[in-house]
Amino acid sequence: MIFYFRDMLLYKTAPDLEGVLEKVKVDESFVALSDRVTPQFLYETIEVLNKSHQEMKWTNHPRIFFEVAVVKLCQSTAGLTQGHADADLTALTDKINRLEQELSRLRAEGVPMSPSHSPQKKRKRLDHKQVTKMAIVLLSAEFMRF
Repeated sequence: MIFYFRDMLLYKTAPDLEGVLEKVKVDESFVALSDRVTPQFLYETIEVLNKSHQEMKWTNHPRIFFEVAVVKLCQSTAGLTQGHADADLTALTDKINRLEQELSRLRAEGVPMSPSHSPQKKRKRLDHKQVTKMAIVLLSAEFMRF
């Protein structure tokens, strides 16, 4: 594992020197993975693996030291997400810039005001002829009852 991460660090530092890489085959997946990790993460990974390798030489349970090293590496994900965090930050910065430009444009041009209340429907006015006809109908109905 140390050689794999060493090769990745060398590839990130000098991609043209594929001839010095010992354990990896440079393919699309390797290039994609190397783009996602930071050199700092690779340095820390190599250091953890090297330390555990040294401890494994002098113990009766080398597997335990290896497993602990792997767990440490799994918990150290800061280096893996740095590239994505940078991309997210760039996207957010671009969005803020666009919103600020839009706000400046709206301030310069003015914002059309929408009505704060819904307009009331106008009542139809009855003309006098209709009122007179209704009154006659109502009165005649009233007189017919008697």
